[in-house]
Amino acid sequence: MFHPMKCAPCCCVCCNMCQHEMFIYAPTTPGGPAITTPMDDRPCCSAPEDTTGLQAVIRQPVCGGVYRPTVQAFSVDQNPPPQNIEQLPEKELWTEDPQAPGYNGSMEIVGPCLCIGSFCDATFKAQAPGAHDDENRRGEYGKIQREGVEDAEDLARECCSDADTYSIKFEKEGCTFWSELDWNQKMWNKAKLLSALFLLDYMFFEDEGAFECCPEPGIICRIKCCDLYCCGALIPCYCTLHNNQGDD
Repeated sequence: MFHPMKCAPCCCVCCNMCQHEMFIYAPTTPGGPAITTPMDDRPCCSAPEDTTGLQAVIRQPVCGGVYRPTVQAFSVDQNPPPQNIEQLPEKELWTEDPQAPGYNGSMEIVGPCLCIGSFCDATFKAQAPGAHDDENRRGEYGKIQREGVEDAEDLARECCSDADTYSIKFEKEGCTFWSELDWNQKMWNKAKLLSALFLLDYMFFEDEGAFECCPEPGIICRIKCCDLYCCGALIPCYCTLHNNQGDD
């Protein structure tokens, strides 16, 4: 997996350059490296140039799902392999059209509306493109849940560290016989969901704890209650204790 550095959390996802994304590679030879081209000379915000073995992409849509944090996952056809990652035909690979070739390899992972709480559960459900509004299909590919606070130990961890606890549930597997194509698709859906977990953790939960002492002049301490979400931007909401030295 490879994740290039992108814009700060306070920035909206206004164009492709601002999208958080993750690339999933598979070794082209047994036991070999997944990425064979050196990447040390590339800018940290750029995608890898080597498309050999690229299997899937996890990416924010432009505008980030508006009021619901959203990432899209789609498979990459290696026959023939794409020449450049920046030129991937996204409209063909991630699509809401069930008749399009890329539909079966696509999924969207959608989170809570408007607010991501620091101490509450946050659930991201994975389903086929455009199926989130259908209650019967919502979460059909599985779900990712960031666990909230349940006891004093969880509270201390959330306040003082960036450690998080996640649970992940994959799609239900029926008892029918699968073809090789169905089996590969289910395994890659699991790989995409696991990769999406790492990307979501980086995007929304990779901070130094909800509690801060003396973060700014005139503030004794503050605790982050939640993040408001809009178009890919995160706006933190704090409860703050000010140092009112000028009061009698």
